[in-house]
Order: sequence, then structure tokens, then C-alpha cells
Amino acid sequence: VRADEDGVEAARGVVARIAVARGPEDRRLVAHPVAIHRELQEDLLRLRTDSHREVRIRVASRLEGGDLVPMMADPDYYVRQVVARRLAPHLLPLLSKDPEPAVRRLAAARLTDPGDLRELILKDPSAGVRDAAMTRLTDPSALSDLALNAWDWTVRCAAATRLDDPQVLTEVLLSDPDPESRKLALFILNRLGYNVLEARDGVEALRVAREQPFDLLMADEHSLRRGMPDYVS
Repeated sequence: VRADEDGVEAARGVVARIAVARGPEDRRLVAHPVAIHRELQEDLLRLRTDSHREVRIRVASRLEGGDLVPMMADPDYYVRQVVARRLAPHLLPLLSKDPEPAVRRLAAARLTDPGDLRELILKDPSAGVRDAAMTRLTDPSALSDLALNAWDWTVRCAAATRLDDPQVLTEVLLSDPDPESRKLALFILNRLGYNVLEARDGVEALRVAREQPFDLLMADEHSLRRGMPDYVS
């Protein structure tokens, strides 16, 4: 806080507005006595466009329903993330076009309508948003449509896995001597919904295969040279 009088008064004003936004339990923070009595709903509505981000975040955490709708256009995406967590489900599709992926991901994680979820899965450019929407989608008809018709093969695989079809590939045996390559492949396969069995080379892959059944083998050239011909035969 600046030592001059204007700086002190400005800081007091921000603290007072935060106290109003947070509610009666934080009256001890109020710098001006008049702010103690400003707990009415109209005060919260007025503070939706406050210049201080912390004030707007507190307001968004207390408002409900249609009162939150104007805050979907807040310039700060931290505020919009709070809105996404509190917005009524039927209003969440309005956030599906938000420019910030984190906001869209939060909205996707709360959506319930299969049509809205399907649109996000097919059209959103962010993999995180698509994953969140896929996790929420449980409608068999929508999942079947995605598994058969989605242009992106990762979407088709994820949708097929979500269907819990016993014919769908679920267990993958991954053989790669490079730990970094194995880690990357493991990350991608897990995101697609597969269970992964790991092996460092063909010899270890052969041992794992004898102990556990699997549906698909992914192996690099080095693994083929070390023990994999025996496995293939």
C-alpha cells in the first residue's frame, strides 16, 4: 500500500468491496462501517463489473441462475471458470464457445445433454475439452454414432471403448526399450481408454503375453529383433 493518503483510501475501497462480495461472515475485513450494511442482492449485481478481479470472483461464487449470465462475458477467464462451476446446467452450452479451453473444459464436465456433448466432442479444438465431454457422455446411441461416424479415429476409439462392448479392443501390450517413448505411448493409449501392459523388449513381452491375455500388440523394430519373432510364430 502506498504511504500517501489516496493510496490508502483506494486500498480500503477494494477491501470493502471484497467484503461485500464475500458476505456477512467477512465483515471483520470491512474498512468502512457503511459497507457492513451493504449485503443486499443489488450490491452484488452492481459488483459484477467491478474493476477488481477478486471482487468479481467473490460475486460469481455467490450469484445463481440468470444473475450469472452477464458474467459469462467477463474479460478475466478466472472469473469465467467460477461461472462455469456454478452456472445452471441448461445454461452451460452458452459457454461452449468460450475462447479459453479451461472454461470450456469445466462446462463440458458438467453438461448432461447428449447433443451438446456430442457437438463438443466433434468440434472443439482442445483435446482436454473433448476428453471431458467424452467422459460425461453415456448415451449408447450417441456413443455408437461417434464410434462409427466420427472423422477422428481417436474419437471413434474412445467412443467404442465407452460402449463397454466386449468385442472392443481394451488390452494393449506395448513393447519398447526406450522409456520416454513408452511413457508417451502409455499416456496416449490411457487417454483413449485402453489398459496397457508394458514390456521393455520382445523377450519381456513374450513373458507378459504368457501370463496375461491382450487384444493388440504395439512393438518397435528393436523388440522384433529381440524375441518377438518367437512370439509372432
